[in-house]
Amino acid sequence: MPGRELTSYGNFRWIVADPELLGGKLAIRGTRFSVSFILSCLADGISPEEIAETYGSFPQEAIPEVMKVASDLLDFPHVREFGLEAESSESRGWKALTNGELVETPARNGFTAILTRDTLFSEAAARGLRSFPQFSVVLIRLPQLRGAQFLEEFRRAWQQSPISPTSGKASSWPA
Repeated sequence: MPGRELTSYGNFRWIVADPELLGGKLAIRGTRFSVSFILSCLADGISPEEIAETYGSFPQEAIPEVMKVASDLLDFPHVREFGLEAESSESRGWKALTNGELVETPARNGFTAILTRDTLFSEAAARGLRSFPQFSVVLIRLPQLRGAQFLEEFRRAWQQSPISPTSGKASSWPA
């Protein structure tokens, strides 16, 4: 997209998201390669050098970001399926924030809730709610299971009682 600045995806340098580029798929800046295409090639055992040789050059320093964005997106499929938007603190560049800052920063950036599986973090974050009464913290209390099993358990719990954050409160789900 010459002459136009593309929107970075999260806090990534090389990953962009633009509805006019590849139909809005996540792509590598300066190319017409989608993140999913590069991942597919890598999964098929094609090296970055072979990708460039076969399909055209691309910034190979983007590969770690391709892997990281895939990891971040795979962490939240169960949430997106239910119409909830989710991002990791790392993809937003918030990994180094303290627990208190992990309430303040999302609240100031338009987020309304944090969903976490970390009990100690949820307790610390709950203390920060006094300063941000529009924000909420939800501790997800599902058993630790592998991908598909976790998703099935999440669906069952959601069908019984969807997540319903309450502003200014910390809660547990499922109850």
